[in-house]
Amino acid sequence: MKGTKLLTSKQKIASGGSFAIFGSISVLLSIVATFSGTDNPVILVLLFLGGVIAGLGATLAVVGLFERRRMI
Repeated sequence: MKGTKLLTSKQKIASGGSFAIFGSISVLLSIVATFSGTDNPVILVLLFLGGVIAGLGATLAVVGLFERRRMI
């Protein structure tokens, strides 16, 4: 018995793209805040989490593209 997919390939591409955009904007804002002289350790956590979200989003988008091309 074949399992049902949680997301279609188009939904994976769309959500992955939005996660990647959100993560990259978060990384850029954290870098700007770091160089502006803010001594807040939360900025480093936001930088790390933004990178993780951007990486997961890019991975999800690539998986959606591969599924769309029937490579997986």
